[in-house]
Amino acid sequence: MLITKMGQFNHFYDREDRGATPLISEEDFSVIFDHSSEGMAFIGIDGRFVKLNQRLCQILGYTKDELIRLKVIDIIHSDDLAGCFLKREQMLNNELFAYIEKVDLLNKQGERVSVIIHSLLLRNEDGSPRYFLIQFHDVTSLQLMEEDLSVTTKELESIYESVLDGIIVLDNKGNITKVNNGFKRIFGWTDEEIIGQNISNAPDDTKKVDEYLLKAVLEGKTFKNYETIKQCKGGKCLNVSISASPLRNDDGDIIASVAVIRDITESLKMKEVMNRAEKLNLVGQMTASITHEIRNPLAVIRGFIQLLRKDRVLEEETRQKYFDLVLNELDRTNSLISDFLSLSQTRMVPKENLNLNDILNGLYPILSSEGNLKGVSFDIDLDHKVPSLFMNEREIKQLILNIVQNGIDAMAPGGHMHISTKFMEELQYVRLQITDSGSGIPEKYIDKLFDPFYTSKTNGTGLGLAVCKSICDGHNATIKVDSTFNVGTTITIDFPV
Repeated sequence: MLITKMGQFNHFYDREDRGATPLISEEDFSVIFDHSSEGMAFIGIDGRFVKLNQRLCQILGYTKDELIRLKVIDIIHSDDLAGCFLKREQMLNNELFAYIEKVDLLNKQGERVSVIIHSLLLRNEDGSPRYFLIQFHDVTSLQLMEEDLSVTTKELESIYESVLDGIIVLDNKGNITKVNNGFKRIFGWTDEEIIGQNISNAPDDTKKVDEYLLKAVLEGKTFKNYETIKQCKGGKCLNVSISASPLRNDDGDIIASVAVIRDITESLKMKEVMNRAEKLNLVGQMTASITHEIRNPLAVIRGFIQLLRKDRVLEEETRQKYFDLVLNELDRTNSLISDFLSLSQTRMVPKENLNLNDILNGLYPILSSEGNLKGVSFDIDLDHKVPSLFMNEREIKQLILNIVQNGIDAMAPGGHMHISTKFMEELQYVRLQITDSGSGIPEKYIDKLFDPFYTSKTNGTGLGLAVCKSICDGHNATIKVDSTFNVGTTITIDFPV
């Protein structure tokens, strides 16, 4: 667009047709000029302000009277003077009709003000230069935001690179797109060796776990402190803890996944040393209890052996009865020792991707048979949405069998046991509930249930539920007991997904 001089500022014409009918009157243009949300100014060929609006005064902090006495060179920062002068010469020489550029000005206080200028040279009817019409768009706040963002980005990048834990970013296909210095320090790989690699290239013993975890994250799941073993560049294996979550764009779509990997090899060794010390202390505290528990069956065994040796002409039925009693006491002693060993062991048990429903279906015939012997009925309600979990099958079976056996022992003939699973999708865990219709547990005893050697049964070792608690801890699961005296007990176990 072009403004030409007719009187003072007479008409607003399309520059490609200077003889055209005016597009806007001088009066209308003056209103637009004065009330524009952008700074506006007419600047003479000598660089002095001829006309300016109030918005430009606000941007620069001057009054109109102060600004009209200045030249444009007085408000342009020295860094941008040469560039502005070059553009001015090009416009005067008809090499450039108009231009848009970001420049820094100086306000009344001498502070930088960033603006985008739209500059247009207006000519007289004979083609001689008359005025520059310049629009000033203040982008100072935007620039400050960009600078703050740049500083924040640099700070985050610095934190990202200085974190001791390894951080790895993967795209949705499992390709590694970024790793930090911590990752390279832990595993020994360089950027050139690791960037662009796919997790499918991982060693076979960890690839299955990696692919499962990536699949879970790309489905929107987050997991924390998953412990596994990873191989370094030189083949050395490390115990690591992995936490991972999806990265989303502004629309909420998952565009990548990020994992934080912590080397816990040394901490596990230290934990093992501390656990050994704790176990030794625990053994000292338990010595009296376990000695008593083992001495009782040993005393029974010794007594029956003495009877068998003393009276060698016992009736076969009596002899068989004595042998059965001896075997029962030996089994009880063996069970006590096994439970004690399970409780005292500190080790990483191997885990694999298993479905809790499959384990329960496999155990159901055993549980049902045991219940039938005691006159107890069973029913199972399994949620088909339950996802697979990383578990140790032997330990989970022991956990279920211990709890079910406790429930059966607490019920009289005619009792009923209900076992259920449910996927708590919003909370991201799988819930296992085992409910019996037994005598219940007084509230004052519930907090002691998982203490070693605590039992209310005359023939119990007091280690079964302690072992259950240990198994749950090893799977990052929680176990809770709800009981109503003379009504029944529900044990709830929540496994994180």
